[in-house]
Amino acid sequence: MTHAPARPIAPTAPAAPAAPPRGLPGWPALALLLACLAAALPGQAAEPAARAESTMVLNLHFRNERLADDPENCAEVHPAQRVLPASRGVGRAALNQLFAGPSEPEQAAGFRSLFSPDTAGLLRDVRIDAEGTIYVDLHDLRAQLPGVDTACGRVQFMAEVEGTLRQFRTVRRVVLALEGEPRRFNDWLQLPCEPEKGACEEPPFPPPAAVP
Repeated sequence: MTHAPARPIAPTAPAAPAAPPRGLPGWPALALLLACLAAALPGQAAEPAARAESTMVLNLHFRNERLADDPENCAEVHPAQRVLPASRGVGRAALNQLFAGPSEPEQAAGFRSLFSPDTAGLLRDVRIDAEGTIYVDLHDLRAQLPGVDTACGRVQFMAEVEGTLRQFRTVRRVVLALEGEPRRFNDWLQLPCEPEKGACEEPPFPPPAAVP
């Protein structure tokens, strides 16, 4: 019995890769999608979230007849709270806020003051010594503070300034000057000059600003 010559076996062609099911992305698109998802998820590669800005609460002391026990008492002041960005110079920040006067919401709540946006630039300098005496130097804005030299006005002025500063435990005494001169401030408010308390001394206030 004769046999037909054996035929050489043809090499098998490699199978074509299976096509992805319809409706699903191909591998390159899937890899890109996974990379995007990884970037969006929180992790070591993600950028840290921005930290919330730290704040501080300051009490600004103004008159408020709605809260007053005696509306005729010019020395009676009440705190209005403000939340501000945290600052190392809390005394300076408090005075700058005070000298700008009550905000519109504070006015609507009954707060009133000798200070207003016209006196926002009143503060010239402020510093405190090791004994707790705070020295407040003011620009000469007397034209914007016409009622301060009255009996009630001078009492209210000092109550608002001292009340605002004495919220800080390190403050024991307040000395004010006008353009570097405590005597000039005392003359303006008709206050007694007390040398033993440093209220008449020019140091440590800077010299008066030069007049152009």
